[in-house]
Amino acid sequence: MPASFWTKLRQEPLHPAIVHFPLAFLLTVPLLQLWHMRSGDVFAAEAASFLLKAGLFMSLPAMLAGGWDFYRRIVRAGRKDAYGTATMHIMSMLTALSFYGGSLLCPEGSDLPPLILSLCGALAITIGGWLGGTLVYRHHIGIIFSKE
Repeated sequence: MPASFWTKLRQEPLHPAIVHFPLAFLLTVPLLQLWHMRSGDVFAAEAASFLLKAGLFMSLPAMLAGGWDFYRRIVRAGRKDAYGTATMHIMSMLTALSFYGGSLLCPEGSDLPPLILSLCGALAITIGGWLGGTLVYRHHIGIIFSKE
């Protein structure tokens, strides 16, 4: 591949490309927990547990990429206009992961506490996603404008 391809690839933000699976997995967890509570379906409980663990595991590379993009595109670029929004985005996502982590640590057989923690995590992740969208659409973080 030509060197220009790799140069262009390094300029692109990585975080938005890898957050979709952890978001989808974690947002599905409270739905499956609720399904399990209402129906007693063992598959729903097992699927919720698997998606919770997979979502938390897959969030690690997303957080690392987000930290790198935050440093490159906001701190190093001197984008003080976006710094507050980015910090709230980070705090919201860390809060969501704390709620989901708490849900994972709940004892086996308890249904309501993990569901409440997962619902709080889903709310925090939704707020964090909205703030991430604000960074892109309002502050134009990661947008490369054409010179045409």
